Amino acid sequence: MDSGALPQIINFTTMVAFLGFFGKKPLSVFLNARSEEIKKQIDEAEKESKEVSGVFEQAKNNFSHKAEHAKKLRQDAEAFLQRYKEKTMAAAQAESARIVKDGQLFEAGEMNKRKELLQREIGEKSVALAEKYLSDQLEGKDKEKLIAEYIQLVGHGKP
Repeated sequence: MDSGALPQIINFTTMVAFLGFFGKKPLSVFLNARSEEIKKQIDEAEKESKEVSGVFEQAKNNFSHKAEHAKKLRQDAEAFLQRYKEKTMAAAQAESARIVKDGQLFEAGEMNKRKELLQREIGEKSVALAEKYLSDQLEGKDKEKLIAEYIQLVGHGKP
């Protein structure tokens, strides 16, 4: 061996012995403290993991309940819309029937008014034509006799 290697070996051995003698206890204390700290962190992580799992399960259950609730709400809404549609259609049909009936009644009333008006016009024109014919064809005595019969007919309702 080389004469320079022996002092290095002695220095290294002395240093290891020095560190072993004086550094063993602080290193042991440091490693034990660090080990305890890591164990605490692992325990806390497991505890938080369990809490998160519980919250996750609760959220999952809530979600499934919410999904069921939403499905029920949708079914209720569809049923309501169907009932509303049927009710609206029935009301529309009833209103339509009423409008048709009112239209028929109005048409019948208008027809009656038109008939009465037409009958009145025919009566007035018939009277005017009869008056003209009679005034051309009848003489004074016959006219007076006819007027007297008419007045008696109108007054008593019998000839």
